[in-house]
Amino acid sequence: MADKQNIKYSRDIQVVYYPDVDVMVCGIGCAGLTAAISAGRAGANTLAIERWPFAGGNTTAASVNGCCGLADMTTGKLAVGGIVTELLAEAGILVDRGIENDIVVEPKEILHHKSEKLFEPITDIEQIRKAHTRLPYAWDMEKFKRIADKLLLEANVKTLYHTQIIDVIVVGSKIEYVLISDRESVKAVKPKIVIDCTGDGNIAAWAGVPFEMSDNPQPATLVFYVANVNIPKDKQKLQDKCTEVFRQAYEKGQLDTFGGPYLSWPGANIVRFNAIRQKLNTLSTEALSSVEIHSRAQAWKMFELLKSQLEEFRNAQFLSSGSAIGIRESRRIKGKYTLTADDILQNRRFPDAIVKGAWNLDYHPSDKIGHHPQQAIPAYDIPYRTLLPVKIDNLLIAGRSHSATKEALASSRVGVTAMGMGQAAGTAGAIAAKENILPRDIDINKLRATLLKQNVIL
Repeated sequence: MADKQNIKYSRDIQVVYYPDVDVMVCGIGCAGLTAAISAGRAGANTLAIERWPFAGGNTTAASVNGCCGLADMTTGKLAVGGIVTELLAEAGILVDRGIENDIVVEPKEILHHKSEKLFEPITDIEQIRKAHTRLPYAWDMEKFKRIADKLLLEANVKTLYHTQIIDVIVVGSKIEYVLISDRESVKAVKPKIVIDCTGDGNIAAWAGVPFEMSDNPQPATLVFYVANVNIPKDKQKLQDKCTEVFRQAYEKGQLDTFGGPYLSWPGANIVRFNAIRQKLNTLSTEALSSVEIHSRAQAWKMFELLKSQLEEFRNAQFLSSGSAIGIRESRRIKGKYTLTADDILQNRRFPDAIVKGAWNLDYHPSDKIGHHPQQAIPAYDIPYRTLLPVKIDNLLIAGRSHSATKEALASSRVGVTAMGMGQAAGTAGAIAAKENILPRDIDINKLRATLLKQNVIL
């Protein structure tokens, strides 16, 4: 093996949009979308950067279209409001994701359900294990992209798709510049406030903020869709049959470890599969590339097994798979406070709560097949301090890389919860930029009052 070699490289880089960037949002996934919209609406000059040609992150790129975290799974009541409900009202396909009869809910009704049940919750452990939820909401991904563009434009957010963030320059305890690479060249941005919504906590890590990564993180999943399926009325029976086909194939060495499968029904004769489980180091480009290639092969193998063995799939067609594999866990950034599973289980209240977490404790194992145990828990507080990293003063974190233990992240990692964090981070960033203060010095009562005016549920 050849010795490693380092080089030093230097060039002049243009600083763009200077001095007009109050808030820079890095990544326009679930958290970044609402962060950018809320910062823009608050009057901050907001720049949002995204590597994909659309917003939504896991929701759109990885086809993770369930509204996990939207409602308290023990009561069926809405838990996260604000921009999430606007997105649902405009973009949602609101049909039951579960295994029972379909429930159709008009999108406009979501705005009027703060005190009413959205659905009858599943409380039986066995049903939770098989069905995940009866939460009757799922995103229409193509509508989501379009509505996200619309809301970003209306909030006067400067949005750059096809753009990578490649590094940061730190001076003292602040990020002075963020380096980006677009289709023209490498450029620099000098923002007042930076919000890391990369999912992997890239900005924070590159800036020197300490973080944790599990040696055994939750596995990644490539979602795929199968069309022209003869879906029976008894969907539970079909799901059980799919599970048995995959189990037998796994025992014969034909399939890797798989989850569920968790089936949902996004359209007539279409079945969505959440089944693939792949353990990997999400920070390794080589590992991620290899796993995505392998996952596409696994998806096709699953499809071929079902088509050859189950009558319901006899005329089925492989419709599509996610543009990217869905990542559940990577870096967890060290914050001013770290959310724990005990906080969740004890339903601990925090004076700086800025959003409610509401999803099950849903830890996907990487070494087991089938349906895994889950625990439905009452909606709980997520403190603002979990969005405040140590060491860097002008940085906020939102999404799955916020400060949480791996056990707590089993709940707080999901999309709608990330959107709630993003709205809080964007609002806080705008306040800090306007008042020329650090995010840690914001009056938490003012922030919470502002969020309440935005129909956020606290």
